[in-house]
Amino acid sequence: MIADKRRPGKLVRRHFEICVFSCQADELVRGDVAAVDSEAYANWQSQLLSWEDCQPHLAIYCAEVGMPMKTSEFVAQLKLRMTGVAATVDAGYPDNADLLIDEQSRLSLKARKSAGHSAEALKLATAVKDRLPERSLLEILTRTTRHLRWFRHFGPLSGSEAKLADPLERYLLVAFAYGCNLGAAQAARHLGGRVSAHELSYTVRMHVTLAGLNKAIADVVNAYLRLDLPRL
Repeated sequence: MIADKRRPGKLVRRHFEICVFSCQADELVRGDVAAVDSEAYANWQSQLLSWEDCQPHLAIYCAEVGMPMKTSEFVAQLKLRMTGVAATVDAGYPDNADLLIDEQSRLSLKARKSAGHSAEALKLATAVKDRLPERSLLEILTRTTRHLRWFRHFGPLSGSEAKLADPLERYLLVAFAYGCNLGAAQAARHLGGRVSAHELSYTVRMHVTLAGLNKAIADVVNAYLRLDLPRL
């Protein structure tokens, strides 16, 4: 992977760096490698300006934000603003039909009733239903399986070729059985004798790994994100 085919004895620097840092990341996760002082964080307050440095800029800053420089004046201004907001809220309470204050002075908001769907929304829903054909879950699985071929990540743990009459059908039925949480026994009962519970459970144990399942999921997710609907 890292050998330079055009220059024998040399390495491709970019590939070599990727391999090194990939191994480094794995060892950091496992705890085989540790970075010295990685748990020590710098004090963010030490990076701020000192009060002596801020003092010459204080008057300009207070003038820009409309804040008094003296402590007493700042507190008085804050109290005045809060009193004004409280008076506005009190004055508007009698006309506020959504806000309720009970005997224990607890605030609550009343639930609003929906005004219902507009005629345009109902018309759109009807048009979508008319144009969108009804399909079964197995039919959808079959179409996506043939299009994406995510089942290529499954196979015998030995790495040899799958000794199945129709690997696509078997892996599709396994995805249906376990993806819907039916399990092997319940799925076999509803598949009309197409496959037995033992065949489904055996396929999962001997052909499906966590790494292969994650790759298959990634294929489906990446294909979905390329469609128009998620972009909208």
